Amino acid sequence: MAIETVRLGPVSRISDDMNVQVAIDAGKVVDAHVAGTVARGFEVILRGKDPRDAVILSQRICGVCPAPHAVASALALDDLTDASIPRPARLVRNLILGASHLASHIVSFYLATLQDYIDPTAVAAYGGDDERLQLVARKVGALLGTGDGAPFTPRYASDESCLKDPNSVAGLLANYFDALLAKRKAETMTAIFAGRHPHICSVVPGGVTIPVTESQITQFQYALQELGDWIERVMLPDAQALAAGPAKPLAGNGFGVGHSNFLSYGAFDLITSGDYKNRLLPSGVIVGADVANWGRATVQDLDPAKIAESLRFGWYTDAYEGKSPRKSITEFSPGKANAYTFAKAPRYDGKPMEVGPLARMMVKKDSGFQRLVRKAGVTTQSVPARLLARAYEAKLIARAMVGWLDSLLKAIADREDICDEKPFPDTGEAAGLLDAPRGALGHWITLDAGIIDTYQVVSPSTWNASPRDPSLVRGPIEEALVGTPVPDAANPLNVLRVVRSFDPCLTCAVHVLDGSGRSLTRIG
Repeated sequence: MAIETVRLGPVSRISDDMNVQVAIDAGKVVDAHVAGTVARGFEVILRGKDPRDAVILSQRICGVCPAPHAVASALALDDLTDASIPRPARLVRNLILGASHLASHIVSFYLATLQDYIDPTAVAAYGGDDERLQLVARKVGALLGTGDGAPFTPRYASDESCLKDPNSVAGLLANYFDALLAKRKAETMTAIFAGRHPHICSVVPGGVTIPVTESQITQFQYALQELGDWIERVMLPDAQALAAGPAKPLAGNGFGVGHSNFLSYGAFDLITSGDYKNRLLPSGVIVGADVANWGRATVQDLDPAKIAESLRFGWYTDAYEGKSPRKSITEFSPGKANAYTFAKAPRYDGKPMEVGPLARMMVKKDSGFQRLVRKAGVTTQSVPARLLARAYEAKLIARAMVGWLDSLLKAIADREDICDEKPFPDTGEAAGLLDAPRGALGHWITLDAGIIDTYQVVSPSTWNASPRDPSLVRGPIEEALVGTPVPDAANPLNVLRVVRSFDPCLTCAVHVLDGSGRSLTRIG
């Protein structure tokens, strides 16, 4: 039987700048290419700018999670000026980032992933007496009946693993609509301390600008209590139901595993701002984790000096091939032979790395997460495990935020400073590293004559959706797709399930469209 080539795109429900091409032989994926279809120009824009512009401009890279970009940029600038970030500023940054993580995880689970595991048309057969579910059944049924059922259609056909029970589907769709309100609540929480959302304005080099009040803390506390309760009462049980139900077949025979290499910069500073060695969610690296015994995996200390980017299959000049982001400049080459993406290929010590909630749980070796995985009856390195990691981490973060609010209340009562503003040197180099919702995010900056000489961003989806490197080693998503069963090439639903389990948002990896409006994608 001849190998079939299937192209899918855009594959993310969050952004429309990622395409996937898979080769299918005997009902399984045997090769895959992931392409970022537009180019990010912010690194070019920032050259020659005042360093204080970096926090403002760099977060425009992404409207989905701009706060992590703002904080990562600020961390790099803190390092450049040798600022000592006051405790209230560290706590405010944590709370802004925490709310950003919660909003992102809710969007990923309900708005970008859930539809792949349910048959929305089944809701029409709901015959229960729950008034809430009756309303959902009527509304969704009417929407699907119009012929334009977005966001539930268009979609690939449901397969045998999709939930088709009317009661279950109605319940999940009801929670889907509640998730819209939960997302808004999380973003409102972000704005309380960030000034606005998206594109926050209170984070600056040296700390924050907002003089926190007890009223703001109380407002945040009420919202957090409601949101944290919803996450534990609704979101986490829904993730468990999916992992142990329709997603469970996606956890065997190496399906969706990838390279078994994991990287975390860590998230949420505990003592000193920017100290990636002392965070709530720890930093670390795992190489070649055993699928069956991942709890025994050796976690190596993070060494940022081992991070480099390959440009071999990206539409960039090869002048900076294999260089550290600290020593690289972005130079585009759209017509480059054999290239197929505008995403670069970051590597750690020469190896591709999966980043994100699952990587953080792997590095943390969290016992609660291990119990969830065992209870669901799935392997840890799998599609359902990624769904569980995202929801479980949301619970951990929401609980930690309660303590940060208490500490912040004491800090403002003691009238502690909120910013340690210091002048920038004429020359210098620094990096800001933290884990955004989707994984490891780094901002690298060098100064010359007091202005930005180079600026490089390596975002989470750049790690996960990276192309091959010069050794032809696939990126994490590409590798995870190999072996994926596709019984019907005309209905490659499993391909999308694997890709979306990584929660890709190529907006952070690529950003400027061809002025002619033509697609720049060329795979193979």
